[in-house]
Amino acid sequence: MSEALPLMLKELRLPAFGQHFQKYQEHAAENGWSYSQYLAALCEQEVAQRFQSRISNWTREARLPRGKSFATLALNDLPQSVQKQIILLRDDTQ
Repeated sequence: MSEALPLMLKELRLPAFGQHFQKYQEHAAENGWSYSQYLAALCEQEVAQRFQSRISNWTREARLPRGKSFATLALNDLPQSVQKQIILLRDDTQ
C-alpha cells in the first residue's frame, strides 16, 4: 500500500500530500497526533502550496516587471480618477 500511495496522490493531483506525507507521518507518530491532526497538517500544506501557485500564475499572467507592486507604484504620475480606483483595489485586497 505504501508504494501505491505516491501514485494515488499524483493521480488525485495532491502534490503537497505526496511531498510531505512521510515527514508528517513521522512527526505525527513522534508527537502522538490523531488522524485528523495528521490530515489537517497535510491539507494545510496543500492549500498553502496551491495558493502560492495561484499567486505565481497571476503574477506571470500580469506580465509586470519584477519588483512591481502597489508599494513601488508612483500614484502621483497617474490621473486622479485612476489613483482613486487603484487605491480602492489596493485596500480591497489587503
